[in-house]
Amino acid sequence: MRKAILILGMVLLPVEAVSPLFAPPLSIPAPRPIKPYEQLWEATCMVESSNNPMAYNAKEQAVGISQIRPIRLLDYFQRTGRAYSMDDLYDIAISKEIYMYYASRSSGNLESIAKSWNGRGKSNIQYWNKVKALL
Repeated sequence: MRKAILILGMVLLPVEAVSPLFAPPLSIPAPRPIKPYEQLWEATCMVESSNNPMAYNAKEQAVGISQIRPIRLLDYFQRTGRAYSMDDLYDIAISKEIYMYYASRSSGNLESIAKSWNGRGKSNIQYWNKVKALL
């Protein structure tokens, strides 16, 4: 009887060890990155340049898809040490980097971010309304 139990135990032991192979694999998906200002970026680019990365406004010397002016580029350099030229602003990734830098240091309020990007003055209300309509 003892031999029968020992043999039965040895036969059943591998079955137990093999069974997890047939179970569905446990996987935890990577979290999706949080991009709180992505829609605001897209709306801003549409208002600023109609999504044209090669846009140039001679009157304001604003360049690229998000129409960055020289004074903002200088401020960005002074804050971060990243030295970009005005020509670099035709690169969407660089323009977005600069935009997101300022957006991420704001209050988080989309309206205040948009108005701050536009500058000061009476036109800010109209600007915000254009951006808001695209959100």
